[in-house]
Amino acid sequence: MDAWKPEQLRAMELGGNDLFHHMLQENDLLGTTLEQRYSSAAVVQYRTSLQASVREDSPDSPARSVPTLPAPGPVI
Repeated sequence: MDAWKPEQLRAMELGGNDLFHHMLQENDLLGTTLEQRYSSAAVVQYRTSLQASVREDSPDSPARSVPTLPAPGPVI
């Protein structure tokens, strides 16, 4: 069984499937091939932003603020 590293767990807490799926939907990427989807500018930006959030939230980081990520679904 694989063991998750702390930064991988934190990435799932900050991002996760729901937020990623919402981002794909917002950028009209759900109907694309996996290659198109994961090489798109929107996914590259999402990945970079999530990695930065995980670094900022690490215990040895001077700035431990967690960015506010948009909630999935419509805002009423």
